[in-house]
Amino acid sequence: FHDVLYDGRTKVYVRREKALQQRVESNNIIFNFQQKNRVYVFKDGVYHPVRKKSSLLDVFEDKKQEVRAFLNKSGTKYKHDRENAIARVAEFYDAQNQ
Repeated sequence: FHDVLYDGRTKVYVRREKALQQRVESNNIIFNFQQKNRVYVFKDGVYHPVRKKSSLLDVFEDKKQEVRAFLNKSGTKYKHDRENAIARVAEFYDAQNQ
């Protein structure tokens, strides 16, 4: 599945995957679904994968200090709400580059 988190000049997409895992424990089969969410920022005609805060800052290299200050001032915690933080940074970046 794909979700659009932000749709401005800079776009933020999430690719959601679920993988089925099976294991056998004492003659029982245990099924487990593992979810992976991959976030991509579409900027300047290129999809940039964002895994860590540092890779997010690398995408917005030209406004790196401003983006870092925005994250600190807005109170958005990258660790706790990664998808929202990336979408808000993209929105902030678009507002700065109008």
